[in-house]
Amino acid sequence: MEFAEYSDSEFRSRFIEILRDKMGKNNTYKFALARFLLEHSRDSTSVIVTYQNIADCFFKYYWLQECKSRLRQGPKNQNPKIITIIRKEFPNKTYPLKFDDMCIKYHEKVERCRKQIAAVCRKDVIHRFQSVNGLEEKMFYDYFAKHHHTSGNATTDPHGGILLNVNAMEFLKENFAPLYKSTILEWIRFIERRNLGVPNLVKKIEGIVDGPRNQAKYRNVLTPFEPDCFYCGYRLDSKKTHVDHVLPFDYIADTNLWNLVLACQKCNCEKLGHLPPEYYIDKLINRNHMHKNDIRGLEKSLDTLNFDSHDISRHYSNAKDYGYVVLKKFPKNRKR
Repeated sequence: MEFAEYSDSEFRSRFIEILRDKMGKNNTYKFALARFLLEHSRDSTSVIVTYQNIADCFFKYYWLQECKSRLRQGPKNQNPKIITIIRKEFPNKTYPLKFDDMCIKYHEKVERCRKQIAAVCRKDVIHRFQSVNGLEEKMFYDYFAKHHHTSGNATTDPHGGILLNVNAMEFLKENFAPLYKSTILEWIRFIERRNLGVPNLVKKIEGIVDGPRNQAKYRNVLTPFEPDCFYCGYRLDSKKTHVDHVLPFDYIADTNLWNLVLACQKCNCEKLGHLPPEYYIDKLINRNHMHKNDIRGLEKSLDTLNFDSHDISRHYSNAKDYGYVVLKKFPKNRKR
């Protein structure tokens, strides 16, 4: 299979034109495929890509955005087919596990999702990236189908894949950084109007939302002011003290001191990625106001908010609107 010759300038213009094409903006498939092509070209030399290869990456992209960060990909009740596939297998409001751990725990569900996504790739996904104004030009890849021989008869598997243009792969690899940033930027522009007020969209789309790695640092800062569990009120055991995000980390996607409290192991494990009753939001706001000049780094952390306490309450309401579950009878062992 031969491709026409294109210059780097032609590849670049077409890539950006595809990302910005308004006719192809009824869902985010082309952004996900652009990201896949960039990452594959950076990490592999293989020009043969199966739909299953693409589906595996798409599952990760969209599971993190939908089930972990709860980003809306379109109008309510009008999700793209891939989101519908994932939601059918993962209907719960909260999945606090990390992606790799989730894949192990829910292995069968994950495999069903991947197979179903691969089955719809050719029809619903692949053509979207190379099309501008509804017309597709095969600059970056062409299509192929696997051939199977059964009893001497050749049959074609419709779930084949794509054959990448070697020159396009080299271009994508050499220009990975600026093209990746452009892809994420256009993805955010599409997502943000459907996710008003949701913080840290870049991190959520890229899937880089890890929790605090240095809990000892925050424990040392907060312990003099919080000797008791923020939730149940019982005295903390220094060996079992946890640092908790009051507003779930999956929603906030950042570690800011204004949102951190100390909790006992039992309360922290009970709360996980849920929202606490609204009482604790008021308690958090009061804590921040009372100790903003005492807790080292808290005043600087509060400066990241737009409207101080109002911003915290707004985030709480917004998180509820996006499906984060409020634990109404939390904690179970609250001190009376």
